[in-house]
Amino acid sequence: MNDCNIESEWLGHVQNGMSAMARADWPVAVRSFQVATQTQPQRLEGWVNLSTALLEQGQQRDALEAAREAGRIHLEHPAVLTLLGDALRQNGYQDDALQSYRAAAARSNHPLVLNKFGCALRYSNFKVEAAAVFKKALRSDANFVTARVNLTATYLMMNQWPEAKEQLALLEGKPIGKADSEQYRELVAAFQEYDRIAGFWREVHQLGIANAPVQRLIEASEPWLLEDSKLLAVLAEMIRSADSLDLLPAPETVELPEDWDRVEALFMIPYIETVDQYLSIDQKQESEENLDDYGESLLYETGVRFSRVHRDFSSPLAAEFTLRAWHAKSVDGLTGFLPGHFKHLINHIGDDPGGDKSHQFVVIGTLKRFFAEYYQSLPEGIIRAVVGLYLIIELHPFSNGNGRIAMLWVNRELQSAGEMPALFTRQMGLRGELRQARFDVRSNPSDLTPLIQVIRRGQQYAVDFCRELAEKRSL
Repeated sequence: MNDCNIESEWLGHVQNGMSAMARADWPVAVRSFQVATQTQPQRLEGWVNLSTALLEQGQQRDALEAAREAGRIHLEHPAVLTLLGDALRQNGYQDDALQSYRAAAARSNHPLVLNKFGCALRYSNFKVEAAAVFKKALRSDANFVTARVNLTATYLMMNQWPEAKEQLALLEGKPIGKADSEQYRELVAAFQEYDRIAGFWREVHQLGIANAPVQRLIEASEPWLLEDSKLLAVLAEMIRSADSLDLLPAPETVELPEDWDRVEALFMIPYIETVDQYLSIDQKQESEENLDDYGESLLYETGVRFSRVHRDFSSPLAAEFTLRAWHAKSVDGLTGFLPGHFKHLINHIGDDPGGDKSHQFVVIGTLKRFFAEYYQSLPEGIIRAVVGLYLIIELHPFSNGNGRIAMLWVNRELQSAGEMPALFTRQMGLRGELRQARFDVRSNPSDLTPLIQVIRRGQQYAVDFCRELAEKRSL
């Protein structure tokens, strides 16, 4: 076959593939582009379109291979780098995807390229840089609705509500395409929920926490009352297995120091891990290397103190208020936090193989179901502590500060059962042994032993800490 015939055959397959893509007939598109790449494997267009069609059909691994073939032909091309980023992202290689998008954006200011780069930055928690990239895309095309929707969402993730509101206003009257319609509806719903809870907290501040109009929380409406059925099923399995577990003996209880609230707070980040570190703190030293961590710990002390006197899980409504109030007391004054508000958009833990946490619309409904039907059947003490920790971290009800609330819940459940609260070193804590134990329980919800073991060690660490502190203070 001569060169003209080969070119004509290749072009025919590409045109068939493009026609199939236009009508979303992905199987035909894939077959057409596969033949095209076999006919002329050196042609970039065939591999780019094949990878795109494979992604649309859900064949992520094959799509990545096709994208890499395109890269072998012309890796410097922005479209190839962007496509490679898409394929890497959908195969779970988030860091590599971000690098590919970054390389594409360095070679092209096209709004579509910048938008994908911004999304990758946001997913990797580089929200400030993501916002800057979305704004750059909008400078190129002020009518690029997708970038404006993404910029609005990014501002919400950073709890910059005035900026988000300004961007949302600019979307009014704009045609919202199918690809953006769901996120746009979520943004509108987020503002409505934000206004509702902001109004609630204004009343609380006027009336005082003891006279909080808790009944106002009942006013939540669709879509905010959905439930995470998968998470609830896991919690139900935990409950069924609780009676047969070896709880391990609890360490003996020793007297807590008068400044326990501060001790517990300083162990949250943790800012300290030893008695000597605690005793050496100069609270008036303004040049402290980790002053930010120290300042956060002191704010968290307010949350610890409040949680020890206010813990009401007697009803779903009381429990919701308790968790919101714990959060409000623990993070009030911290930049980027929204005290007492559940999350308004889905959140993500970058180092968690589970990836995204539960959708924002299922937080209230899931908590209501848990406290109405599950909580009271749990044995007091460490089982409630374990399940509470797991629920908070997996549901991730707040946009940030969830670890603080999980730790409060653990210790208040232990203390309510007459047990010693726990202290966790960095190695033992939420990014260490507790993290791995949670992954183990996620894989086998009928066995809570991994989390029980770490918490028991945390309790023993607290016993040893309190004894050593009392001894050194007596000298």
